[in-house]
Amino acid sequence: MFPRLPGWYSMITKKTKERSAGLRLRANLARSCPLIDMDGKHKKALSRELTKKERAAIRRLVITLCANYDNEYGCLILDGDCYMLNKWWTGAYCKYFQNAVLPVDPILEATLLGRVSPATERCAVCGASFMASGRQKYCSPACIKTGNRHKSRDRMRKKRKRG
Repeated sequence: MFPRLPGWYSMITKKTKERSAGLRLRANLARSCPLIDMDGKHKKALSRELTKKERAAIRRLVITLCANYDNEYGCLILDGDCYMLNKWWTGAYCKYFQNAVLPVDPILEATLLGRVSPATERCAVCGASFMASGRQKYCSPACIKTGNRHKSRDRMRKKRKRG
């Protein structure tokens, strides 16, 4: 057995307490500041200016779907203007908007929160992107109608050409 020095137990516990306090501090810092990861290293800046389409989509979602928004009074929780309507930069979002309203538009949610965008397809008629289910080629019933009309027209041209 090794001889025990006086105060050896307090030295060991002091080091483990410091180590665990440092880990807790880093974890809290990583949770509160999105620019610092768990290792304490700086990540790329996540904040960027919103595009015109993103701002319009946020405004549309807030006005039509947010349960806390009223046209006359604004945000009922804040007792004033909803800050999501005048948002110009990514970053802090209203928690209700982020958890309840934003998942309605998964493509916008992915772009704003920096996640991988869900698989989207381009409409064969209008070129708009949409989330396809199965072998879907068109984004709306109007595009389905137009696409079927184009296909039947091309099929009939080919048939007449053959003779």
